[in-house]
Amino acid sequence: MTKLSGACSLAASENPLRPAPSTEALLFDSGGARTTRHSRSYRLSSATPDCRLCERPRRNGTTTLFAAIELAEGRLIAECMPRHRHQEWLRFLKKIDAETPAELDLHLIMDNDATHKHPKVKAWLKRHPRFHVHFIPTSSSWLNLIERWFREITEKCIRRGVFQNVPQLIETIMAYVADHNRDPRSFVWTAQADDILAKVARARAVLDKTPSV
Repeated sequence: MTKLSGACSLAASENPLRPAPSTEALLFDSGGARTTRHSRSYRLSSATPDCRLCERPRRNGTTTLFAAIELAEGRLIAECMPRHRHQEWLRFLKKIDAETPAELDLHLIMDNDATHKHPKVKAWLKRHPRFHVHFIPTSSSWLNLIERWFREITEKCIRRGVFQNVPQLIETIMAYVADHNRDPRSFVWTAQADDILAKVARARAVLDKTPSV
Protein backbone atom coordinates (compact mmCIF):
# COMPACT_ATOMS: atom_id res chain seq x y z
CA MET A 1 0.00 0.00 0.00
CA THR A 2 2.77 2.45 0.94
CA LYS A 3 4.83 1.61 -2.14
CA LEU A 4 1.79 1.91 -4.38
CA SER A 5 0.87 5.31 -2.96
CA GLY A 6 4.45 6.50 -3.23
CA ALA A 7 4.82 5.44 -6.84
CA CYS A 8 1.53 7.06 -7.82
CA SER A 9 2.25 10.32 -6.04
CA LEU A 10 5.77 10.55 -7.45
CA ALA A 11 4.43 10.23 -11.00
CA ALA A 12 1.23 12.25 -10.53
CA SER A 13 0.65 15.59 -12.21
CA GLU A 14 0.54 17.34 -8.85
CA ASN A 15 3.82 15.71 -7.80
CA PRO A 16 5.77 18.17 -5.60
CA LEU A 17 8.98 17.14 -7.35
CA ARG A 18 7.73 18.57 -10.62
CA PRO A 19 8.27 22.29 -9.91
CA ALA A 20 11.29 21.87 -7.66
CA PRO A 21 14.33 23.45 -9.36
CA SER A 22 16.84 21.10 -7.72
CA THR A 23 15.24 17.73 -8.46
CA GLU A 24 14.47 15.61 -11.50
CA ALA A 25 12.42 12.42 -11.61
CA LEU A 26 13.41 9.72 -14.10
CA LEU A 27 11.37 6.61 -14.83
CA PHE A 28 13.49 3.70 -16.02
CA ASP A 29 12.98 0.36 -17.71
CA SER A 30 14.72 -1.90 -20.19
CA GLY A 31 13.38 -4.20 -22.85
CA GLY A 32 14.61 -6.59 -25.48
CA ALA A 33 14.13 -6.31 -29.22
CA ARG A 34 15.10 -8.78 -31.89
CA THR A 35 15.83 -8.73 -35.57
CA THR A 36 14.09 -11.05 -38.00
CA ARG A 37 14.99 -12.50 -41.34
CA HIS A 38 12.65 -14.33 -43.66
CA SER A 39 13.97 -17.65 -44.89
CA ARG A 40 12.38 -19.14 -47.95
CA SER A 41 11.86 -22.85 -48.20
CA TYR A 42 9.97 -25.17 -50.52
CA ARG A 43 7.78 -27.94 -49.27
CA LEU A 44 5.61 -30.44 -51.06
CA SER A 45 1.87 -30.26 -50.51
CA SER A 46 0.18 -33.57 -49.90
CA ALA A 47 -2.84 -32.41 -51.90
CA THR A 48 -1.07 -31.40 -55.07
CA PRO A 49 2.15 -32.47 -56.79
CA ASP A 50 3.49 -28.92 -57.11
CA CYS A 51 5.85 -27.18 -54.69
CA ARG A 52 4.62 -24.33 -52.50
CA LEU A 53 6.77 -21.46 -51.38
CA CYS A 54 6.48 -20.38 -47.77
CA GLU A 55 8.26 -17.76 -45.71
CA ARG A 56 8.91 -17.99 -41.99
CA PRO A 57 10.63 -15.46 -39.70
CA ARG A 58 13.72 -16.43 -37.76
CA ARG A 59 15.51 -14.66 -34.96
CA ASN A 60 18.67 -13.03 -36.23
CA GLY A 61 20.05 -11.19 -33.19
CA THR A 62 18.86 -9.17 -30.21
CA THR A 63 19.55 -5.94 -28.40
CA THR A 64 18.46 -4.58 -25.03
CA LEU A 65 17.13 -1.05 -24.89
CA PHE A 66 17.79 0.83 -21.66
CA ALA A 67 15.59 3.92 -21.41
CA ALA A 68 14.68 6.56 -18.84
CA ILE A 69 12.09 9.29 -19.36
CA GLU A 70 12.37 12.59 -17.51
CA LEU A 71 9.05 13.11 -15.76
CA ALA A 72 8.47 16.83 -16.12
CA GLU A 73 9.46 17.40 -19.75
CA GLY A 74 9.41 13.91 -21.28
CA ARG A 75 13.00 13.89 -22.56
CA LEU A 76 14.47 10.42 -23.07
CA ILE A 77 17.87 9.06 -22.19
CA ALA A 78 18.39 5.77 -24.01
CA GLU A 79 21.04 3.33 -25.14
CA CYS A 80 21.02 -0.11 -26.74
CA MET A 81 23.33 -2.74 -25.26
CA PRO A 82 23.93 -6.39 -26.10
CA ARG A 83 22.98 -7.77 -22.67
CA HIS A 84 21.07 -6.92 -19.49
CA ARG A 85 23.41 -7.40 -16.54
CA HIS A 86 24.57 -5.20 -13.70
CA GLN A 87 27.51 -4.12 -15.87
CA GLU A 88 25.18 -2.66 -18.48
CA TRP A 89 23.00 -1.09 -15.79
CA LEU A 90 26.04 0.64 -14.29
CA ARG A 91 27.01 1.88 -17.73
CA PHE A 92 23.54 3.35 -18.16
CA LEU A 93 23.61 4.98 -14.72
CA LYS A 94 26.86 6.68 -15.73
CA LYS A 95 25.19 7.86 -18.93
CA ILE A 96 22.33 9.36 -16.90
CA ASP A 97 24.87 11.00 -14.60
CA ALA A 98 26.71 12.53 -17.57
CA GLU A 99 23.59 13.76 -19.38
CA THR A 100 21.81 15.49 -16.48
CA PRO A 101 22.85 18.73 -14.72
CA ALA A 102 25.21 17.94 -11.86
CA GLU A 103 23.35 20.18 -9.41
CA LEU A 104 20.12 18.16 -9.64
CA ASP A 105 19.04 15.38 -7.32
CA LEU A 106 17.79 12.48 -9.44
CA HIS A 107 14.86 10.28 -8.38
CA LEU A 108 14.79 7.00 -10.33
CA ILE A 109 11.63 4.88 -10.41
CA MET A 110 12.27 1.28 -11.49
CA ASP A 111 11.35 -2.33 -10.83
CA ASN A 112 13.19 -4.33 -8.20
CA ASP A 113 15.09 -6.56 -10.62
CA ALA A 114 18.17 -8.23 -9.13
CA THR A 115 20.33 -6.37 -11.66
CA HIS A 116 19.36 -3.08 -10.02
CA LYS A 117 20.38 -4.32 -6.57
CA HIS A 118 23.78 -5.82 -7.35
CA PRO A 119 26.45 -4.99 -4.73
CA LYS A 120 28.51 -3.07 -7.31
CA VAL A 121 25.43 -1.04 -8.23
CA LYS A 122 24.74 -0.28 -4.57
CA ALA A 123 28.36 0.78 -4.09
CA TRP A 124 28.15 3.12 -7.10
CA LEU A 125 24.92 4.66 -5.87
CA LYS A 126 26.47 5.20 -2.45
CA ARG A 127 29.28 7.17 -4.12
CA HIS A 128 26.71 9.23 -6.03
CA PRO A 129 24.26 10.45 -3.37
CA ARG A 130 22.28 12.60 -5.80
CA PHE A 131 20.70 9.36 -7.09
CA HIS A 132 17.60 8.34 -5.13
CA VAL A 133 16.12 4.98 -6.13
CA HIS A 134 12.41 4.15 -5.76
CA PHE A 135 11.47 0.51 -6.40
CA ILE A 136 7.91 -0.17 -7.48
CA PRO A 137 6.14 -3.21 -5.97
CA THR A 138 6.82 -6.68 -7.32
CA SER A 139 4.77 -7.63 -10.41
CA SER A 140 3.52 -4.10 -10.98
CA SER A 141 5.64 -2.78 -13.84
CA TRP A 142 2.50 -1.07 -15.16
CA LEU A 143 2.96 1.49 -12.38
CA ASN A 144 6.01 2.87 -14.18
CA LEU A 145 5.11 5.50 -16.78
CA ILE A 146 8.07 4.49 -18.95
CA GLU A 147 6.11 1.33 -19.75
CA ARG A 148 3.69 3.53 -21.70
CA TRP A 149 6.55 4.73 -23.89
CA PHE A 150 7.85 1.18 -24.36
CA ARG A 151 4.41 0.19 -25.60
CA GLU A 152 4.50 3.11 -28.01
CA ILE A 153 7.88 2.28 -29.52
CA THR A 154 6.93 -1.39 -29.74
CA GLU A 155 3.69 -0.69 -31.62
CA LYS A 156 4.91 2.14 -33.84
CA CYS A 157 8.50 1.17 -34.52
CA ILE A 158 9.60 -2.35 -33.63
CA ARG A 159 6.68 -4.75 -34.07
CA ARG A 160 5.93 -3.77 -37.65
CA GLY A 161 9.54 -3.55 -38.76
CA VAL A 162 11.73 -6.14 -40.43
CA PHE A 163 15.36 -5.75 -39.44
CA GLN A 164 18.07 -7.71 -41.20
CA ASN A 165 20.73 -7.22 -38.53
CA VAL A 166 21.27 -5.77 -35.07
CA PRO A 167 22.92 -2.49 -36.19
CA GLN A 168 19.88 -1.78 -38.39
CA LEU A 169 17.56 -2.45 -35.45
CA ILE A 170 19.59 -0.20 -33.13
CA GLU A 171 19.69 2.56 -35.75
CA THR A 172 15.90 2.44 -36.06
CA ILE A 173 15.37 2.52 -32.28
CA MET A 174 17.76 5.42 -31.71
CA ALA A 175 16.21 7.37 -34.61
CA TYR A 176 12.83 6.96 -32.90
CA VAL A 177 14.34 8.21 -29.61
CA ALA A 178 15.92 11.21 -31.36
CA ASP A 179 12.61 12.03 -33.04
CA HIS A 180 10.84 11.90 -29.65
CA ASN A 181 13.41 14.23 -28.09
CA ARG A 182 12.96 16.83 -30.83
CA ASP A 183 9.49 17.47 -29.43
CA PRO A 184 9.41 15.64 -26.08
CA ARG A 185 6.24 15.04 -24.16
CA SER A 186 5.63 13.33 -20.86
CA PHE A 187 2.86 10.97 -19.83
CA VAL A 188 0.75 12.29 -16.97
CA TRP A 189 -0.34 9.82 -14.31
CA THR A 190 -3.88 10.69 -13.19
CA ALA A 191 -5.03 7.64 -11.20
CA GLN A 192 -5.02 7.75 -7.41
CA ALA A 193 -3.73 4.84 -5.35
CA ASP A 194 -7.07 4.49 -3.53
CA ASP A 195 -8.95 4.26 -6.84
CA ILE A 196 -6.58 1.56 -8.09
CA LEU A 197 -6.92 -0.49 -4.91
CA ALA A 198 -10.71 -0.16 -5.00
CA LYS A 199 -10.75 -1.44 -8.58
CA VAL A 200 -8.53 -4.36 -7.60
CA ALA A 201 -10.86 -5.17 -4.70
CA ARG A 202 -13.91 -5.17 -7.00
CA ALA A 203 -12.18 -7.43 -9.47
CA ARG A 204 -11.13 -9.78 -6.68
CA ALA A 205 -14.70 -9.93 -5.36
CA VAL A 206 -15.97 -10.94 -8.80
CA LEU A 207 -13.19 -13.49 -9.13
CA ASP A 208 -14.02 -15.01 -5.74
CA LYS A 209 -17.63 -15.49 -6.83
CA THR A 210 -16.64 -17.22 -10.07
CA PRO A 211 -16.94 -21.00 -9.73
CA SER A 212 -13.75 -22.89 -10.41
CA VAL A 213 -13.73 -25.35 -13.28
